Amino acid sequence: MPTVSVTVARDVTEAVKIPRAVFLPWPMGHHFGVPFHRELQRHVVLAALSLLNTADEPGTILDLLMKWTDVRREAKALTEQLLHRGDRRGTTSRRIRETEAEATAFVVCHAVGLETGSAASDYIQL
Repeated sequence: MPTVSVTVARDVTEAVKIPRAVFLPWPMGHHFGVPFHRELQRHVVLAALSLLNTADEPGTILDLLMKWTDVRREAKALTEQLLHRGDRRGTTSRRIRETEAEATAFVVCHAVGLETGSAASDYIQL
């Protein structure tokens, strides 16, 4: 049965010599990005499935060079979208919505062990 691994540890993947892999330069444990980001997760899965057809030799590693900072930024935008739909959007200011989205992204990323840096805590004044 053909296999493809999704990895965030290129050095380990090369050492183990698995048949095919998709490499993402993201933190350990976040092979498919952030929760609820279906478009990104779909992109990773489709890249892995496509590699089954395109890999010409054993040990092929496809690099998906997507920056983690971009993924993190998209997580904030997605959080904002999920939090502020419908009637509530008209009853809150943009500043409140942005602060809630940033705070939620900070808490979720911190809870799952992602590097949050100081920018978020400075922004939401923690």
